Amino acid sequence: MPVGYVDVEKSLKGIRRKVEAWNLRAKEVRTGEHRSFVVEPPIPSGVDVVFIHGLGSIFNPERDGEVARRLTASGLRVHFLFLPGQGSPPKKVKSYEELAEWAKSYVQKVAGRKVIVVGHSFGGEIAKALVRKMKEEGYAVRGIVIAPAGQREGLGKLINLLAYPYALYKALKNRVNPVQVLRYARILGRDFVPPPEEVEVIQGYRDRLVPKASKRVVTRRKGVEIEEWMKEEYHRGGHFPLSPDELARKVIEVATRLD
Repeated sequence: MPVGYVDVEKSLKGIRRKVEAWNLRAKEVRTGEHRSFVVEPPIPSGVDVVFIHGLGSIFNPERDGEVARRLTASGLRVHFLFLPGQGSPPKKVKSYEELAEWAKSYVQKVAGRKVIVVGHSFGGEIAKALVRKMKEEGYAVRGIVIAPAGQREGLGKLINLLAYPYALYKALKNRVNPVQVLRYARILGRDFVPPPEEVEVIQGYRDRLVPKASKRVVTRRKGVEIEEWMKEEYHRGGHFPLSPDELARKVIEVATRLD
């Protein structure tokens, strides 16, 4: 099996087992240059949710399978879109804009006209650009961006050098294509996408290149809104503390505001 697909296969099988245990229909989709896993709702609402993961990452079967269950229960169709070289076929890219064009071609082929894009970290920058492009195409679209990769300026650009060993570590850890991920490292921190008004950015904006992972048990205090809580976690060093329940709740809430 080629480099870049080993743990992706485990991710796909894990999510499939998770959602099929709840009698949900799921299928793998390949469109030539895209690979995704789609979970169908029992009663469709006409809204598609497209998840875009981070640099060197794959989808987590336990967490993302649970998110899919909760979203499909509300009628949303869920797409887990694997990035080039991290599940989808490798592709030479030089910017988030190019990756957004790649993702847009997927959405145009398989989704309806009402779409929510959820991007994390590196995928968050892609999500911002994708939402803008889809809005220009006449879609009813909104985005949720969690801990976007951000941008470094001035002396902070020196920290970009750390992106390469970080990217290589992530690629080797998750057994995704290391050449592709190192190409992404050239974009990380140097490129930046201003968020359009249709995108909600939670847990950071542009002041941190690669947030630390949270090793704590993260619990939101009663009465604290998700956005406020996420900002607190970001400044504490959290990178993806949203539980499946919190993330699904946020997506469902945003779905009610689709134009």
